[in-house]
Amino acid sequence: MKNKSTSVLLMISSIFWILVMFYDIIYSFIEGYFYYNVVGNILNILMLIVPVSLLILSINLNKLTTTNHQETKSQSELKK
Repeated sequence: MKNKSTSVLLMISSIFWILVMFYDIIYSFIEGYFYYNVVGNILNILMLIVPVSLLILSINLNKLTTTNHQETKSQSELKK
């Protein structure tokens, strides 16, 4: 159960991180700051890889935890 809550927390925090980064990128487009610091903004766009990979990791960890819990439950039922 501890791994499941960890994966959910990781999922929520990476979604929040992605939304904040999207907000910064869109805000820089709207205000016109994007063109003054092109290299920095391109790096910000590339840095979306980190929270997206954490989101994928948390989804896979959540699936793995659920699968392991179901297998443990079915093995205990077979023993009975």
